[in-house]
Amino acid sequence: MLLLANLLFDSDKQTLTDARTGEQHSLSFSENAVLKHLILAEGVATKTDLQSAGWPNRNATDASLNQCISTLRRKLASDESIELKTIPRHGYALNAPQATKQNKNPRTTLTIKAMVILIFLSIIIAVIGYRQWQPSSVNLPFTLCKQHPLTAVIEATSEDHCDSLPLPIINPSQPQWLGQHNHYYSLAMCPEGDCAQTGLLNTVSHNALISSVQLQQLTQKIQLTTTPSRNQLTLPKAAVQTTELTEQHYNNYIYYPTESGDIVRVDFRMALLYNEDKAGIMTVDACISLLNCDGASIQFQARYQFNEQQIEQEGHNISVFFMTVDHQHLTPDQHLGKQGELFTFYSSLRRSLLFDNDIRYYRLQDDEHYGVWQLPLLGNPVAWLHRQQLAL
Repeated sequence: MLLLANLLFDSDKQTLTDARTGEQHSLSFSENAVLKHLILAEGVATKTDLQSAGWPNRNATDASLNQCISTLRRKLASDESIELKTIPRHGYALNAPQATKQNKNPRTTLTIKAMVILIFLSIIIAVIGYRQWQPSSVNLPFTLCKQHPLTAVIEATSEDHCDSLPLPIINPSQPQWLGQHNHYYSLAMCPEGDCAQTGLLNTVSHNALISSVQLQQLTQKIQLTTTPSRNQLTLPKAAVQTTELTEQHYNNYIYYPTESGDIVRVDFRMALLYNEDKAGIMTVDACISLLNCDGASIQFQARYQFNEQQIEQEGHNISVFFMTVDHQHLTPDQHLGKQGELFTFYSSLRRSLLFDNDIRYYRLQDDEHYGVWQLPLLGNPVAWLHRQQLAL
């Protein structure tokens, strides 16, 4: 058992516990072995040595090691004094200045045992007194800008300012949400004026905000599409009520017009089920295709455990959902290679599955009929989703 600053590393149980809060992280076999090797190295550990330690009798790839290091950094992040550094062209080094190793000295052993007892007492206190999970602080990756009827969600690191946003000229009397992330612009609006039930439209364009002409062309193409949806649910009235076990459903389409004139459609649905205050299960289902799911398509399904925290910004109560992955499945169609626009989407999702350990969903607005979300899809779009409740 090793003490790394304020974190207790139990190699036998494959756990990492914060001595201050009692928060505990389980470690996989590879994470446990790599962390142990980094500690014993007392300096730079080469990639080859770490791969041999984490994946014995296997030919581990650099991608596997990179993913393991990324996950360890996230689990070590609660103690800012611990650094897991990348040493270019050599490997990695763990800098934990207060690291203490257990030895056979009886006094040291007794001290560590006492510390373990204190840690478990703090865990009990944390469970009894603080049932609600909360990170110490949350920095939003975006800034809200309000210019009626527009609410814009722009990158916190963007050089754009609220007074220089590209304002949509489409139905200026209707509420609209604009999102800007890297070179993607998303627009969520209700062009028909009935935001509660019909007319919600979500578009994502590359390099520039969609124009009124492009929007009109998009609307015409959508109206000609007759393929039924996989994920847009219409629940019977008997099912839409509030009980002890009520699932919240959000669904809608998100359209990505491409430079070639095609339109990628994301048929999106997610469901939230709270099993505790501010915590529960989220499932996500998306079919990504060229306006229908009959041709080449991508199927994405995921199940998460979430913890929710609320933050107020510009008068909006923003809910941040921190995700722990139960499982994620990404299934491309065998003809995907023939559709370049879909392959861009597939590559983005694939990278996220391999390397993104910090998955967050942001709910920007919510009422009984709809919710506005920022979703971790291509371009981090802001989307206006229909909302229903299902009594289970």
